[in-house]
Amino acid sequence: MEKSGNRFNQMSGQGKLRLLCQYALSIMILGSATLAAAQSEPVSAPPASAEKKSQADETQMAESIVITGTLIRGVKPVGATVSSISSEDIEAAGVANSVELLRKIPQVTNIGIDESRTNTNANVANSNTTGGAGINLRGLGTQATLTLVNGFRPSPSGLLALYFDPSSVPTIALSGVDVVADGASALYGSDAIAGVVNLILKRDVNGAEVFARYGQAKNFHSDQLATVFGKTWHGGQAMAALERTSQTPLYALDRPNQYNDNQLAYGGRDLRTLFSSPANIVVGTTIYGVPANAANTAPTFAQLSTTPNLTSGWRGATVRPQQERNSVVATIEQELTKGVTAYAQAFYTKRDVEKILGRVGLAAQQSTLTIRNTNPFFVSGIPGVTTSETVRYSYIDSLGSEDSSGYQKARQVVGGVKFDIAGSWRGDVDYFQSYN
Repeated sequence: MEKSGNRFNQMSGQGKLRLLCQYALSIMILGSATLAAAQSEPVSAPPASAEKKSQADETQMAESIVITGTLIRGVKPVGATVSSISSEDIEAAGVANSVELLRKIPQVTNIGIDESRTNTNANVANSNTTGGAGINLRGLGTQATLTLVNGFRPSPSGLLALYFDPSSVPTIALSGVDVVADGASALYGSDAIAGVVNLILKRDVNGAEVFARYGQAKNFHSDQLATVFGKTWHGGQAMAALERTSQTPLYALDRPNQYNDNQLAYGGRDLRTLFSSPANIVVGTTIYGVPANAANTAPTFAQLSTTPNLTSGWRGATVRPQQERNSVVATIEQELTKGVTAYAQAFYTKRDVEKILGRVGLAAQQSTLTIRNTNPFFVSGIPGVTTSETVRYSYIDSLGSEDSSGYQKARQVVGGVKFDIAGSWRGDVDYFQSYN
């Protein structure tokens, strides 16, 4: 090896190159011969156990199908948990409407559009001019929760058409409520991002049922009267329900513990306004309260109070409006022949509402006035005041509060035919019209 290496080192450059080429060519020829010999040998079959394992793996891969949404009847979307409320649960709850019933579900948040929340930007509740109520799943807003009536989508309510009021359907007509609170936008679109609520109507009513309810609290009462009647027969059924509810207005100042501008007792601030009736006279940093004067004459300085007159922003305002609602719903089904059934359903509701906004602090409801000494209502004798005095006054007693009244009408009519095709396949041809 040592002599061979010395001989290679003594060779010229061309000789070295020629020797390397010959060596590489010999390796290529040897490799080709080995490959040809390997190919000429017969290929042995894989063991039977390995073949079965491969087929099992392919079968397992074929069965691993992930479904994110489906419209197949009877098949739930993957991951969707349906919370069902039965008719027994509805009776045991003792609620006045579907909204109160659904708010017993933990996923339903009591924030946003509500009859007591109509003048706030929270979940665009300021669009709720008729005092309706919507379902707010997981606090994502009523516009992200889709409400269905027997599987059909009703027209939305409100100025911005962002919610449907479930109380439009009489509670006595419900056989149950299904709630999918995990989102269903894959099936229903963006208005079901938070989930879906389906109001299921009764189909097995035989006879009649009457429900009456009356509630009373301090300076407030409500009443409800509802009835449902129906009939089932071989191959068909019919049901109708009527409901009337009403309530008186609830004024904020009738609940001073809940609606109180003065938070000094709790470490907060006094948010009542100096624009008041009776008025206040402002002299620098000193404020004098003008007494109520039935004689409508100027008070004397001795009659002024060093305690100013303060007005609550809740003065005259209602926190629950005066409201009356009348609703009716009906369903009918008839089997025409084996596997073919005609059906129809409809509901109608009208709600009248009147609320008082109060509007204390509104610019049009108050003024800073200058009373000169030539005015018969000028109060003389105030230290430091000779020619004129500044008065802060509210017109709440003169002009009254701001009232708002309105109504909402909603209706839906559905008709169709459902029929069996083959096996578990079924067809459904329907027409529906909805108005709000």
